[in-house]
Amino acid sequence: MIYLLMGYYYTATEEYDIKWTMPHCVLTLKLIGLAFDYYDGGKEQSQMSTDQKKSALTSTPSLLEVFGFSYFYGGFLVGPQFTLRNYQKLVSREMTDVPGQPPNSVVPSLKRFGLGLITLAIFTIGGPYYSDSYYLTDEFEAHPFWYKCVYILLWVKINLYKYISCWLITEGVCVLSGLGYNGKNEKGEHQWDACANVRVWLFETTPLFTGTINSFNINTNAWVARHVFKRLKFLGNKLLSQMFTLLFLAIWHGLHSGYLICFSLEFIIVNVEKQAQSLVRDSPLLTSIAQGPLYPFVYVVQQLIHWLFMGYPLVPFCLFTYDKWLKVYSSIYFCGHIFFFVAFLILPYLRKFGSSKDKANKHKPWIETEYQGIVMENDNTVLLNPPLFALDKDAPLHYAGEICGFRVHNGPGGSGSAQFEAVVLDRSTGEGLVRSKEPLDCESQKEHSFTIQAYDCGEGPDGTNSKKSHKATVHVRVNDVNEFSPVFVERRYEASVPEGRLFDRIVRVEAVDADCSPQYSQICFYDIITPNVPFTIDNDGNIKNTEPLDSKRQRVHSFWVTAFDCGKNRAQADAQVIVTVKPSCKPGWIGWTKRIEYTPGSGSIPLFPNLHLETCEETVWNIQATVELQTGHIGKGCDRDSYSDRSVRRLCGAVRGEVDLLPPPSPATNWTAALPTLPSSDSSLVFSFNGSTHVAVVPDSVASAVSGDHFTLQLWMRRGGASIQSLANQARGTRKEEETIICSTVKNDDSYSHYSLSVHGCRLSLFYWPDVSAARPVKFLWKLEQVCDSEWHHLSLSVQFPSVTLYVDGVTFDPALIHDNGAIPNPAPHQRLVIGACWEPEEKPRDIVNNTMPEIKDTGRFVSGYKGLLSGVTVRPGNVEPHSVVECLYACREGLDFGDLETLGSGMKVHVNPSQSVLVLEGDDIESFNRAVQQVTYRNSLRFATPGVRPLKLTTSLRCFSEESCLSLRQLEGYLVVLQPDAPQISLSGVGPHLARPAAEFEGPQGVPLFPELRIVCSLSHAVNTAAQGMEGGALMSDAVAHTLDGCEVQPLGEELNPEREELLVDMEALKERGLDIINTTAYIAITGAESISVYEDVLRSIRYRLAKGSARFERRFRLSCSEMNGRYTSNELTLEVNFLHSLDSLYHPSHLLASQQQFLHPSHHTGELSGHTLPNPHRNSVVPGAATVIIMVCVGFLVVMVILGVFRIRSIHRRGEGARGGGKEGSNQWDDSALTIIVNPMETYENRMGIATDMDGECDDEEEVVDSPDDTSDDQRIIIKKEGKDSAPRRY
Repeated sequence: MIYLLMGYYYTATEEYDIKWTMPHCVLTLKLIGLAFDYYDGGKEQSQMSTDQKKSALTSTPSLLEVFGFSYFYGGFLVGPQFTLRNYQKLVSREMTDVPGQPPNSVVPSLKRFGLGLITLAIFTIGGPYYSDSYYLTDEFEAHPFWYKCVYILLWVKINLYKYISCWLITEGVCVLSGLGYNGKNEKGEHQWDACANVRVWLFETTPLFTGTINSFNINTNAWVARHVFKRLKFLGNKLLSQMFTLLFLAIWHGLHSGYLICFSLEFIIVNVEKQAQSLVRDSPLLTSIAQGPLYPFVYVVQQLIHWLFMGYPLVPFCLFTYDKWLKVYSSIYFCGHIFFFVAFLILPYLRKFGSSKDKANKHKPWIETEYQGIVMENDNTVLLNPPLFALDKDAPLHYAGEICGFRVHNGPGGSGSAQFEAVVLDRSTGEGLVRSKEPLDCESQKEHSFTIQAYDCGEGPDGTNSKKSHKATVHVRVNDVNEFSPVFVERRYEASVPEGRLFDRIVRVEAVDADCSPQYSQICFYDIITPNVPFTIDNDGNIKNTEPLDSKRQRVHSFWVTAFDCGKNRAQADAQVIVTVKPSCKPGWIGWTKRIEYTPGSGSIPLFPNLHLETCEETVWNIQATVELQTGHIGKGCDRDSYSDRSVRRLCGAVRGEVDLLPPPSPATNWTAALPTLPSSDSSLVFSFNGSTHVAVVPDSVASAVSGDHFTLQLWMRRGGASIQSLANQARGTRKEEETIICSTVKNDDSYSHYSLSVHGCRLSLFYWPDVSAARPVKFLWKLEQVCDSEWHHLSLSVQFPSVTLYVDGVTFDPALIHDNGAIPNPAPHQRLVIGACWEPEEKPRDIVNNTMPEIKDTGRFVSGYKGLLSGVTVRPGNVEPHSVVECLYACREGLDFGDLETLGSGMKVHVNPSQSVLVLEGDDIESFNRAVQQVTYRNSLRFATPGVRPLKLTTSLRCFSEESCLSLRQLEGYLVVLQPDAPQISLSGVGPHLARPAAEFEGPQGVPLFPELRIVCSLSHAVNTAAQGMEGGALMSDAVAHTLDGCEVQPLGEELNPEREELLVDMEALKERGLDIINTTAYIAITGAESISVYEDVLRSIRYRLAKGSARFERRFRLSCSEMNGRYTSNELTLEVNFLHSLDSLYHPSHLLASQQQFLHPSHHTGELSGHTLPNPHRNSVVPGAATVIIMVCVGFLVVMVILGVFRIRSIHRRGEGARGGGKEGSNQWDDSALTIIVNPMETYENRMGIATDMDGECDDEEEVVDSPDDTSDDQRIIIKKEGKDSAPRRY
C-alpha cells in the first residue's frame, strides 16, 4: 500500500492516466486480502465468521501459488477480486460444473463478453458527446441550471459504461477459465457469477443509491466489507466504521482531492437514503403512496433524483483537482451539498414527528435468550427450561400488549424449523408451548437446535405494525427408550491356537446396540451359554481358555455366546465361536546349515538354498532379515587382491609418482627397520605403533620429494593395534590425547609449510599451515565412527589447498573448517617428516646480555604418539587421485550379493551396505520372503582367495498384527569356510639348458640375450573325476589362463658377477615405460611390479649378458624364476648354462699339440666356483694358426680330439647330476679338471647335440619348492625364495 501511494505521489498528473499504478492498485488489494486470509487460518473455527471460514488459508501457500494468484490473467489489470482459496480450487479443477473435467463455460462466458461489447459500443458512441472536459468550457458555464443538471445525469450514465464494459469482458475471461463457477442455485441451475463485478439489470433498474452501489464494482465492495468494515467492529459504531472504510477507498484510488469529496458525499447520500426509507416505512401515508397507484410516477421521480445526484459526487471523482470540480459545483450552486445536508438534518425530526402520531404499539415482545428442552422418544411434547413466556410492555393494551404467536426458525445447523412448532396457550400472559410435528427418533437425531421468536398483535385485528422479539435459541434433547436388543457384529467367530498353552485372549466377540443413549446402547456383559467348555469370557467379549488345550483329545471346540445391554435386553441372536487347536509347531528357520564351504574360483554360491521360515500359521505383516558376514579378520577388512600396495595401485590405474613413506626395511630404506611388524594375509607389511617409542623419521631426501600444497595421502589404518577393543566407548568415557599419524614440515622455495594428520577420540583432523612464518593455520575436522571402531579402514586425503577431500573406505566425507585455532606456536622452520608422532623442539633460552639465541643443536622430543596399526602409507605430490581409483583401492573382492533382483516378489526390498558385509531383506509375504532368502549368495572374485573361516549371522525381526503374541526368533550363527585354492603352476620354458656362443659375441657392445625364446605359461591344476573312463582320477592341467606376475629374478649361480669383467644388461627405458621396478646387483637382478605375462616375457627376453674385452670364460650358469601374488606362488627354476666358444691356437708341428695337451692337463689354482664347477683360468696366449697348418693339425690331432671330447662329455653330464642333487662341495673326492682346456671346432655347437625339454623338466621337478599355505604366510614381501648354498636366505624388496 505504501509503495502504491508513493507511486501515486510521484507519477500522478491532472489527467486520467493509465500506467503501472492501475494494475498495482488491484494487486495491492489481492496481497492485503491474502495476508488477512492467512492470518484467519490460524484462528479457531469458532472465532471465524462464515466469510472467513470460506477464505481462510489453513496452510502456507507455495510461492508458485502466490504468483499465479497475484498475476492471474483474468483479473490482473482491472479485477475482479477473488480469494486464493478459489484460485486453488481452480487449479485443482474443483471450479467446474463437470467434476474432473473442464467446465462447460463457453456459452456463459460469451454472454458476458457480448454484453461487455454492447456497453463498450454505447460508451464509444456517447462518450465524445458527454466528455469530462466539457465541464471546464465556457459553453457549459453559459448554459442554464436545468441544462447542466440534465447534462450531469446523462454524462454519468454513459461514462459508467466505460467501467462496466471492462468488468464484463474480464468476467467473461474468468467464467471461461472456470473461476466464475459458483455452484448451483435453489433451482439446481449452474451459476457463473463468482467473479461478477456488476449486476447489469439491477444497475439499470434500481431507483436507489444503495442499489447502484450494490450492483457496481461488486467484488471490490465485498472485499472492503470483509477485510476493512467488519474488522473495524471493535470501534463499536457502524457509522464510524463506514467512514473509515470510505476513507480507505478514497486513498486507495489516489491522492487527488476529488476522491475524498466523492466518497464523503457517498457517505452522506447513503445515510440520507436510509433515513428516507425509514420515514416512508414508519409513515402509513407515505407507505400507501409508495405502494399505491402512484408508484410509477414515484419511480420516475426517484430515477431522476437518483441519477442526477449519482453523477453529482462522480464529478470530482473524474476531474481530480479541486480547481476543476469546484468550478463545476459553483456553476450549479452546490445544489447536491445543500440538498443532502438539509435532508440529513431534518429527516430525523420528520421521522420522529410522523411515527409518534396515532402510534399505540411502542414496544417489542421479550423472551429469554436460550431454552433447554427434553422430549421423550416416540413423543412430541417438549418440556422447556425455563418455561416459554413472552412479555410485552404495551400490556394491558388490547392487541399491542398481547402475544399473537411464535415463529420457529432454522438453527445454526440449518434444521429444526421443519420438525417443531410453537403455539400460544394464553395471549394475555404470553405462555407458549413447543412441540414436534411428529414423534422423534433418538437413533436418527439425538439433539435438535432452532430459534424461536415472539410477535405481538400489532395495533389492530389485522396485525398492523406488529413487532417481533429477538430470536432465542432452543436446544432439545431426545431421551432414549430401550427399544433395541444387542446384535453381534458377526454371527460366527473362528480362531486357531497352538496346543499346550494358556492365552490371555484367543478371540474377541463384539455386539452392538442401536439405541442412542449410553444407558441402553452399551453392552454390559457377555455370557457363554454352552455348558462344560474350557473357556471363559469377560465383559469386553474377550475369550480365553481356562486350561491348556490338547489337539489329540479335541481338535475343534464349538460353543455359543450371548450378550446383554445395560437395560437387560438379550441379544436377538446368539453367536457361534469355533476354536481350532493346532498341533505343536516350533517357529523359526528350517534348513539352516551351520557350515558352508566355498571353493575358490567357483563364482557366486547360494548361502541358504534350502532355508525357509516357519511361522506356525502366525499372521505377520512385516519380515526383516539381516545377514552379516564377518570378514574383519581377513586382510584389512575383507579378502582383497594379494598384491603389494604398489602393485594394487598400478592395477587400479593410479597415477605414478607416489612415495612410500613406510617401505619394507632395506639398506636403502632403513627408517622402518626399528618398527615392529605384524603378519598380514594380503602380503603387505603392517607396522605397529605404541604411541611412544615406535616412530619413523623419513629422511629429508624423501621428504623433499613430497613438498607443495597439492598432494594425495593414502593409508590403511586400524586404531589401537591388535588387542585393544571398543575404542569408541573409551573415547566417550575418558578424555584421550591427540594422536598424530603423520607430521610434516617441508621446504617450499623460500618458505616452510606444515601439515599433520591426527586422531582424537572419534575425530580425524588435518592441521594445515601454508606458511609457518606468516599465514594462520587451518584445521579440517571430521567426526567419524570409523576412526574409533578398531577395524581396518582405508583413508585417502586429497589436498588442493584450500580444498580438502577425504575418502574413507571409498565414501566421501565433507570437513568442518576451523580458522580460529587459538594461540598455536609456530612450527620450527626445519624440514622433517615423522610417521607415528610429531616433533616438538625444545625452547632455546635467550642470551640476556646480547638478546640473541645461542647456536645449539636441534633438540626436542616426540609428542602425540599414535597407537595403532598402519600400512601402505604413501604420498603422491601433484594432482589428486580420481574417485574411481580410490574406490578400486578399497574395493573388496568378496561379500554378500543377491541372485536375481528381477525375481523379487511384490513388496520385497533388498539393501546391501557398501562393503557388502551386511545384507538386509524386508517384505510382507512369507512365500516371497523365503524365495528371496534362498537367492542370497556369497561371491569371491579372487582366483586365489584367502582360505579360512568367515563367521555368518542371520538375525530375523517379525511384526505381527497382534503384537502381544508375535513371534520372536533367535539369532542363527554359522560360518563360511573358504577352502585352499588350487595353486597356479607357473611354467618357464623355451630356453635350453645350454647356451653356446662365440666369445666375441659376448664381448660385443650389446652382449648376448640369455632368454631369447622364453615362454611363460600359468595354469591351474584341479582334480577331475575320470572313473567313468576306467581311470582312478588324478590331477590334470587345465588350459592356460591369464595371470599377472609381480616379480622375476635372474641370479648367477656360484660366484657373483665381477663388475669389471661381466655384467647383465637391461633396457631401463622399457622398464620405466611399463612401470616396473628393478634391483640390479652383482648377486641378482630382481624385476618387480604387477604386469601381464607378455610384458614379463618381453622384458626377460631383452636381458643380455656381456663380457669385457679379454675376459673370456668357458662357462657361466644362471637361474631364472618368477612369482605372482607377491611371492605367494612361484614358478619352476629355469637353469641356463652359458658356454663360450674360443678359436684354436696355431700349431705348426705335432709337438705343439702335445704341448697343448700338457698345458690342458697342468693343474692351476682357481678360487671361483659355480655350483661345484671349478672354472678354468682363461688362456691368454692363444695364437690363431696359419692357413697352411690347419689341415696338418686336423689330421694329426683328430684321434686325440675325439678322445678328449668323449671325456668332457662324460664329465659334464656327471657334474650336472651332482649340481642338481645339491651341488658339489669343495674338497670332495672328484676329478680335478680345473686345468683341463678343450679345443673344439667352432662350427660345432652344443645346441645341436643336447636335448632341452627332458633336462629342464628334470631340473624343475628336483628344485621345486613347497609353497606355504596362505594361513602361514608371513608379512615378508618375498618374490623368490632361494635355498641353494649361500643364497638360501630370503630376500626382501
